[in-house]
Amino acid sequence: MVHCGDRHWYADIDDADDPQPDDPFWYVDNCRSQTQALQTACAELRLLSGRMVRGDHLDRVLEVPEYRSDDSRAGVWLGDACPGQYLHGR
Repeated sequence: MVHCGDRHWYADIDDADDPQPDDPFWYVDNCRSQTQALQTACAELRLLSGRMVRGDHLDRVLEVPEYRSDDSRAGVWLGDACPGQYLHGR
């Protein structure tokens, strides 16, 4: 989780093998508070852990062709949950 400025928080879910934010399993950007970013990340972590238990393969952001982009906002638009946020991992 990173504080990027006034009312701008970023969080991602990665692993110990590649903890850099360049290619996580999931990320959210532009949350208005640390609490909002943390709550959103925890909800996604529950979903991802359920997928792992089922034996599903977890793709990283750059492994999913439709999410690749030249800008850092590649992902799935979530509307008003965190205004301006994009997520990956669903």
